[in-house]
Amino acid sequence: MPAEIIILETGMKVFLKILDKKEFTPEPGSMYMDYDKLTHPLVLRSRHPGDRFTPIGMKGRKKVKDYFIDMKIPLHQRDKTPILVSGEQVCAIVGYCISQNVVVNSSTSRILAIKKEG
Repeated sequence: MPAEIIILETGMKVFLKILDKKEFTPEPGSMYMDYDKLTHPLVLRSRHPGDRFTPIGMKGRKKVKDYFIDMKIPLHQRDKTPILVSGEQVCAIVGYCISQNVVVNSSTSRILAIKKEG
């Protein structure tokens, strides 16, 4: 890291970098996760049937499919939306939401910043 991933099928670019919390300044359009709560390897992929995560503010888990429906994301965009997976856990729907399990808090020391273009 830092890394730039180009998704050839969509022309989208996803940028990842690790930030020290002491130097952290939020930027519009970026998503932030507690890097030390992530399990490696990190995988950027499309959705899989049965994928679930815990959106910020929720206590229970939600199917990624149901999240897309609730957010009214068009059907043709759903398979093109990158999902960041940490170990077996969906930790972000890139550009939309992160999981409550990886949210930045007062004990965070390193932050993973994600930004997409295109």
